[in-house]
Amino acid sequence: ETIELSRFAVEHGAAGILVAPPWYYDATPAGTARYFGAVIEALPADARVFLYHIPAQTGVPIEDETIRELRDRYGPPVAGAKDSSGDLEHATRFADFHNDRLAPLAAEMVAWGPDVLIAPGPASVAAG
Repeated sequence: ETIELSRFAVEHGAAGILVAPPWYYDATPAGTARYFGAVIEALPADARVFLYHIPAQTGVPIEDETIRELRDRYGPPVAGAKDSSGDLEHATRFADFHNDRLAPLAAEMVAWGPDVLIAPGPASVAAG
């Protein structure tokens, strides 16, 4: 269903899609990487996928290593993320990793979820 809806969105002009990790089947880090990989591989090469880190709702964190693996394997289609974890340390690590990788891509970003992170979030990546 995620693939079908993502294809529909891209085919109808969506600039990118926001995808939460699987929380029902195979919610291990390896399973999460396979899930995101399957979505990315099913989309056109110019589609942009934003990872949605919202562990309070899914019960599944997107681990730093999973993010690195996806960026290394798929490159630009892994366009950024929305971090709604409420964990400033995680969000900062995530932004630091993506800042170097995404800075040349003006449309891509790390989006901060909870309002409490709005001020410290952009300040931590202001150079990017």
